[in-house]
Amino acid sequence: MPAAPSPDEVLRSREIEDAIEQGIAALPARCREVFRLNRYQQLSYAEVAQVLQISVKTVEMHMGRALTSLRRQLADSTPMRDYGYT
Repeated sequence: MPAAPSPDEVLRSREIEDAIEQGIAALPARCREVFRLNRYQQLSYAEVAQVLQISVKTVEMHMGRALTSLRRQLADSTPMRDYGYT
C-alpha cells in the first residue's frame, strides 16, 4: 500500500496546480477554450474544431500557442523553480 503524501508534498502539489491554473487563466479566451476542451475534456483536435466550428489547423495553432505560453509561464513560476522543475 503506497504511503500517504506528506504535508510538504500536498502543499507542493497545490502550489504547482495553482501555477498551472494561473497560466491557463492568462491565456486568451479562445486559446484557453481550445486548451480546456483538448486537455480537460479529452477531445481530439478534430472534435474541438467541430465543437467550435473552426478548422483543425486553427486548433493546432491555438494549442501550440497555449503550450508555449504555459511552458514559459511555468518556467518562471516560483513553485516550479523552488521544487526543481525548471
